[in-house]
Amino acid sequence: MAYRDRVQSRVAAIGRERAAMHACKQGEEDGVRRTWNEVDQYLTNLLVPPEPALDAALAAIAASNLPAQSVSPLQGKLLHLLARISRARQILEIGTLGGYSAIWLARALPSGGRLITLERNPRRERGSPTWSTCALAELSTAWR
Repeated sequence: MAYRDRVQSRVAAIGRERAAMHACKQGEEDGVRRTWNEVDQYLTNLLVPPEPALDAALAAIAASNLPAQSVSPLQGKLLHLLARISRARQILEIGTLGGYSAIWLARALPSGGRLITLERNPRRERGSPTWSTCALAELSTAWR
């Protein structure tokens, strides 16, 4: 076998090895992603009881054709917990989107507390039915 043929054969073999490794790695990543999703779902079921207002807010956000970038219920619960632990009286939220995380943050505020939200896109700001559904209008100030 000529040198050139050996090199081409070796390059082809390396290409097949890399493709096999990539497929294996992709399978591992899918498995890890699936495991994290299962853990997230388990913790959500354990720590975040169903609540009609929050479910309605998520449905309203989905119906408004906003990007699917809202925090998860478990992340919302964490935001609520962190705001409560820190005894926040004022909260600034940058990037409001549909207002789902704002609900969690506003609920953590004490009486007289204030939530300030910043949203660059006016379509997202208060355009979401979330604001009226969850009575956030009187707790928050939106800025563009």
